[in-house]
Amino acid sequence: MREAIYMNTKAPQVIDVLMKYGSFARPVVNWASSNDKLNSAWKEYFKALRCDWQKEYTLELKCIERGIKRRKDDQTVKYLLKNQKIRIISLKFRFIKKLYSVYVL
Repeated sequence: MREAIYMNTKAPQVIDVLMKYGSFARPVVNWASSNDKLNSAWKEYFKALRCDWQKEYTLELKCIERGIKRRKDDQTVKYLLKNQKIRIISLKFRFIKKLYSVYVL
């Protein structure tokens, strides 16, 4: 149990690296998501990031929903997942709006 707590405290440090280097932090995200001691909500968040980098948005939304359901009193991962969800939905909305304006005009 002590090691699980240790890895969950490392997750915010991985997020710091991710925010600093963006998609260049892919090896760090892969390393963090492969750790067995990591909370399942964090694993879903890292999986969603990998889907985002590969532009698989429907799969990313599924990962986000699973992560939100699996979180255990971890508000950090909850709001990170919700932020990703809002971003993906707004991307889809902009795409639909662009398609609509092309076909209507």
